[in-house]
Amino acid sequence: LLDAFGRPGVDERRQWAQRLRTAFRDDFWVDDRGGGRPAAGRAPDGRLLTHLDASAAHLLDTGLLGGGRQAPGLLDEARTGQLARLLRGPTMDSGWGLRGLAAKEAGYNPFGHRAGAVRVAETAVAVAGLAAAGHEEEAGALLRGILAAAGAFGHRLPEMFAGEQRTDGGVPVPHPAACRPSATAASAAVLLLTALVGIRPDTPAGTVTLRPVRAAPLGEIGLTGLRIAGAPFSVRVSRLGLALVEEAADGLQLGV
Repeated sequence: LLDAFGRPGVDERRQWAQRLRTAFRDDFWVDDRGGGRPAAGRAPDGRLLTHLDASAAHLLDTGLLGGGRQAPGLLDEARTGQLARLLRGPTMDSGWGLRGLAAKEAGYNPFGHRAGAVRVAETAVAVAGLAAAGHEEEAGALLRGILAAAGAFGHRLPEMFAGEQRTDGGVPVPHPAACRPSATAASAAVLLLTALVGIRPDTPAGTVTLRPVRAAPLGEIGLTGLRIAGAPFSVRVSRLGLALVEEAADGLQLGV
């Protein structure tokens, strides 16, 4: 934002961000024989909380720089790849979406709000982050799971449902305390679609970058009725993952 509006302090903030990345990687990464994992937190006495939960997906949200470029995240490329493998692993991926807590952790409860239930909005965050980081196979697997759950719930997803493992011919188990319909679950659909198309607008620079998921897990999709730079914007993504802009503001430049 400072860059876009010509404000001072850009270099200082970037240096602060780099120090934060270094400190996080040093202080909140747990090395183990499986390749390591991010810590879930730190106890008052300084101990790391080493359990694996869905909040780790938020580490994948790296934000944007100008021109649709991604900002560096808290994790480096190798650790991002390890996190992608963990989120897609059988203890986190229920087959219907991402569990709030890995099934092998002490305290796991498939009906626990943050202890094992699948929260739709958090699964969407994971899909968007994985897609942006280039881990399309993992993103597509989680996406197909949450879409299958949506079909089972009549396309009115609740805010959460039980983290029971998906089985052939089975259906997701409803959570008795979950709201349905749910605004947070409904908003997840918007995040999932924009992540699949890979829309990254930069209005001050007069550009929009499109980086669709090449695997095209939903087949051909089209987005219409968007507004970018004060004008309508429509885009269609083919089954091959190729984007075609059908409507855009005059002078809007497209990036790749």
